[in-house]
Amino acid sequence: MICGAGGYGGDAGLLLDVTGCGHLYGQGEAGERALMADLVQRLSGHDFTCRAAMADTAGAAWALARYAEKQASLFCPHNGQRDALAALPVDGLRLDPSTLETFLKLGLRRIGDLYAIPRAPLSRRFGDLPLSRLDQALGRLDEPIEPRRPPPVFRSRISFAEPIGRAEDIAAATDRLILALCRQFERASVGARKLEAGASIASTARFDRAAIGTSRPNRDAPKLLKLFEEKLGTLDPGSASS
Repeated sequence: MICGAGGYGGDAGLLLDVTGCGHLYGQGEAGERALMADLVQRLSGHDFTCRAAMADTAGAAWALARYAEKQASLFCPHNGQRDALAALPVDGLRLDPSTLETFLKLGLRRIGDLYAIPRAPLSRRFGDLPLSRLDQALGRLDEPIEPRRPPPVFRSRISFAEPIGRAEDIAAATDRLILALCRQFERASVGARKLEAGASIASTARFDRAAIGTSRPNRDAPKLLKLFEEKLGTLDPGSASS
């Protein structure tokens, strides 16, 4: 089952694949409904207002969360997408505004209005997307959920057997660290707008930091090192760079 949460009629929201999780809240449909209610309650506890819907498909859950008029309609029984979506506006198919406008001019106001229309003429006039969205919502066409992944963390580190104290040694170590970072940026085709250098001694809890920022993403090592030159003086010269 897919649980979709979003504001009424809005674009922002979450899609969660909760397949196999309902039994943690109870048996069968009752457990799935309890899971959905718990999600809404937890979000409300963090001052988020939302409507959550549950269905077999991401498209159906998305549409119900935004356009179902009755609270009881937010839960779609297994294989019940066709009936659950029929009365919803065509806006629930996640189509571009121009296609939706043409649908309305043709009198196609509800998703159910598309059920009886021959597919070939619809495809010739509007392309494949409306039929694909309809098939995804009804469960005829798979729609994998691409998870939102955390952004990559870029970090380089250097350790010394003994603490370093001279400013030039700290600068040389920083130069090596920046070069290593810029190679990571190059491979990822990105740049940095903020960098932080830190220095510490393993045997102490102290950790000194110096940070720089740029107006645009940058991976030019010499320029980044130049920005650090003044900042490095704030680091404790008795710390080992890492």
